[in-house]
Order: sequence, then C-alpha cells, then structure tokens
Amino acid sequence: MTRFDVSFARPANVVVAVMIAIAAIALAGADCAVAAEGAPLPRTEAGARLQDFLGTFGKADTAGIRAFIERAYTDDYKSAVPTEVRIQLFLDARARGALEAGELLANEGNTLRLRARHALTREWRTIELTTETGPHARIKRIAVGFDWPRTVTEYLSNSSATGLSEAVARYVATLEKQHLFSGAVRLERAGKAIVDQAWGYADLDSKAANDRNTKFNLGSASKMWTAAAIMKLIKDGRLRLDSPLSEFDLGVPAPSNANDITIAQLLSHTSGLGNYFGAKYDAADKASLNTIDDFLKVAVPLETAFKPGSDYSYSNAGFLVLGKIIERVSGMSYFDYIAKFVFAPARMKDSGCFAVGEVANLAIGYDRTQTDSGPAFLSNAPFLPRRCVSAGGCYSTTADMMRFFDLLEGGTFAPAEAVATFTSKRTPEGTPPYGYGFQLGQNGEWYGHGGYFNGVGAVVRAYRKPAGWRFAVLANQRDVAENVGNFLDAAIAGAAG
Repeated sequence: MTRFDVSFARPANVVVAVMIAIAAIALAGADCAVAAEGAPLPRTEAGARLQDFLGTFGKADTAGIRAFIERAYTDDYKSAVPTEVRIQLFLDARARGALEAGELLANEGNTLRLRARHALTREWRTIELTTETGPHARIKRIAVGFDWPRTVTEYLSNSSATGLSEAVARYVATLEKQHLFSGAVRLERAGKAIVDQAWGYADLDSKAANDRNTKFNLGSASKMWTAAAIMKLIKDGRLRLDSPLSEFDLGVPAPSNANDITIAQLLSHTSGLGNYFGAKYDAADKASLNTIDDFLKVAVPLETAFKPGSDYSYSNAGFLVLGKIIERVSGMSYFDYIAKFVFAPARMKDSGCFAVGEVANLAIGYDRTQTDSGPAFLSNAPFLPRRCVSAGGCYSTTADMMRFFDLLEGGTFAPAEAVATFTSKRTPEGTPPYGYGFQLGQNGEWYGHGGYFNGVGAVVRAYRKPAGWRFAVLANQRDVAENVGNFLDAAIAGAAG
C-alpha cells in the first residue's frame, strides 16, 4: 500500500500507509478546534490545516477537493501526486463514512497525529500532517493509514460468540455494501474453514453473483504455480537452481549475459530482467497473446538492468522465461505441465490459465472510478490478453488455493527441505523478502503471493508463525483485496496473542 507522501514508502508494524484520504468530521468549539467528535486540535497553523483538511474531505465534491489542494498544499507537495489521483482516493475514502471518536495522538509543533474511526465501515485510521513554519503555513505532507489491530478489535467487540469468523464476515460485508469489495474470502485454521463466503457480482451486467466456486484472476499470485513446476523439475533431476539461462533455447534472443543468469535468480527477481508491460504490450493485439512464445515476442529485448544476483527488481519477464524453460525441459506446454503435475495431484479442479469465455463461472474484472454521485465500474477486458501464462494472470478459487498449500506441505510433491528453500528469503539484504517464486512476511511468518492488475486483486498466504492459519482473498476489483488481507493478518496476530 502507499500513502500521500512523496516517498510512497511502507511504514513498519501495524500502521500500513495507504493512498486513501479521510472523510468527514464535525467542526465545533469556540476555544479550540474540535475534530471527530471531541478530539481537540491545537489552535496553531498545523491545527488549522488539519481541521481544514478533515472538514474539506468530509463534505467536499470534486471541485471542493481540487480547490483545497490548490490553496492548502505547498507547490512541491502539490506536484508530488497528480491531483486527479488524489481526488479519486479522497472520494474513495468518503465512501467509508465520516470520522468519529477522534483521538489526538501527538502534537509536535508543525506535525500533528490523529486517530479516528469511519462511521460506515468502522475502520480506524491514523492521520499525520506536517506544515511549513510561520503564518498561513501550507501543508508539506499528509500520511494516512489504517490501524488494523484496532479495527479488528472494533469488529470483535460487536460480534457474538462465533467471534472471529463473524467479525471477518461482517467486515467484508460492510465493505461490499459500500462497493469497496467484490470477491471471495476463505480463512482456515488447522485445515478447517472458519470463513468461506463470497460477495458482490461476477458479472455486473447480468447480475450473476460471485460464489465460493467462482474462478478469479490471480494476477501475479499464479507465479507460485510456476515456482512449483520448477520445484518438481528439480526434484525429478531435470533442472538445477544453478542452471544458467544460456543452457536453454528461448526462441527469442537471450540476454547477452545469459551465462551469468541462473534459475534461482529468475525465481527470486534478482536476475536484472525487467517487465514486459509497457508501450509494446499496450500496442499489441491482446487477442494474439495466447502462448509464452507470444508474450516473449512482446518482452524482447531481454537485457538486464544490473549484475545478476546483486539486486532485486520485480520481473515479470523473468517468469516468462521460466515458463519457457519449463516447456523446453519437459517437452510439454506450460499449461499441460502444470495441469498434470500441479493441479491434478492437488485436486485443483477449478484452476487454470483459462482464455476468457473458455470456462463457466469466470469473474469479470472491474476497475472502479469514484465520482461525486458514486462509483462507476469499467470492465478490464480491453487490458487482458486472450490467455495469461507463467508470469501470472491465471485463474483459481479460494478452495483450490488452499489445496495448493496442501500439495506443497503434504510431503509427496517435493521434500520439506525443498519447500523450505523456496519459501525462505533469497533476496539481498535491504530488499523485499522474497523466496523462489513466493512472497514472504517481513519476518518470514508467512509465505504466499499477491496479485494486482486492472480489475484484479489477490492475497494468498500460509502462516508458519502462528502455524495452521491460511487464507485466500480473491477479488474482481483492483485495490480491494489487500485491505481484507491486512484485516486478516491483524486478526491472526491477535488470535495468536
């Protein structure tokens, strides 16, 4: 997640910064400014700006938001994020309801921190605002984040004896009511599903509802299947983690330093290869993108941005190359190989790299645009290839993703040591924790993967600490799955504590 900050960095621990602004609060009081039902703000320039910020985004339409940004932000901060992006995020936050139960956390002169709760979604938020020094000081920075543990506690306190399962279901249902979630959620503990529900529509035109068997686009979360296929080939003695890329015919020109790039580096995004999304992809006839070879033609030239192994840079092109290597080594298409050696033993009957229209109950993805009169939705069909491949974009259900974890942890697909190797940090110090095809928790507490694209959102995780917890959040809207995933992370941490 990101925030209204020039750095767009992720802060540590539980306050996850997001690119979403805050909605309404009441303005009252003669002797001091009062925000969010009773939190006193100091009568300083910073207090006035925070009051103005909160009030504006509590009631302003697009024109009012634009005018506020123009008059209240410094020139540098104003130019840090496009105004139209900010307007979308502020309107999105307004759908969560006015802020209430405010609490001033800190007053550090030009910097103020406030915590408050949305009236409609009952989510707790934090706001940190910093201004210039002097009279009529303008805003230099605003950071807005969710307080997930407090939000989980909010929902648990209003739940019956069913506890966590009801709290999760109520939270997601609340988001869906505000058009802030559409998809399915499965949460398991010790192999038992304690949440297994779906919300929203798989097709807005026909009003076909999502259900537990709806197949959702996973985005990059299906990279885990590519990693599992490589794991299987290594187990069978047909491939090595240190195998150089120069050993394989890709059907397109290989990088000039192919001899220095290994399978391990391709899996861990440390090869230096980049992404294929860009002008060539945008210009390509999406209906013609049906195989790995089709995608590789869009991805060339394949060259590295740094010495392989020396840094980390997320690389979709690297996973295209891995898909081609699977085909060369196995003599099968990527689709046939994962169907036979991943899906079949895992009993993943609803998973695959489906072409649109090829199977039933496939969720259509939608991008949401907020307007003054409410959300508008646009199908992601113009952005999708005919069929996605080894870099991501394949389809699955929440239950099948749990079966995938069963396969990895069952002991027959690959030795436990191999799974541990693939799901442990393999990236250089100071870079994001990533294994061989698997994203990791900051301290290795979970492994899994997320996925994001136009109209696509996925968060899939298996916990080691605390053990036994797993979940899949699959959505056919962008930028909605991660909030639910963060709620589940905090709920699991709380249950363990």
